[in-house]
Amino acid sequence: ELKCPLNAAELLGPLDLQEATDRATVISFDAAWLAPVRQASGRVKIGLLADQWDPGLPERACRLGAMVLILAVEIMAMGRVMAAQDAGLEVWTYTANDVGLVAACAALGATGIITNRPDLIRTKRV
Repeated sequence: ELKCPLNAAELLGPLDLQEATDRATVISFDAAWLAPVRQASGRVKIGLLADQWDPGLPERACRLGAMVLILAVEIMAMGRVMAAQDAGLEVWTYTANDVGLVAACAALGATGIITNRPDLIRTKRV
């Protein structure tokens, strides 16, 4: 997760050296920080984080070149997931820290879950 602006080469150089560019996902709440990464590389996956919903969010993510829209668990809803998926985006959620919440997000259509408790999530089938 980008928590501050970063020169894209500083981020992408090490990923390229480790041959990880195609496996990495660079995420941030700030589209302006993600834009230079997208401009520098079409290979790295970009994800836009959101803790508030507005109907234009999927379109903004697409304009940015994001492949993933990452919604706070508190704003997950079927209509929002469908709007993002209809725009061609994957939908992930953060931060789901119990099995029931993970199952609910998966039922809504989330294909990625960010958690602080992978130990709990791995022990249960969702």
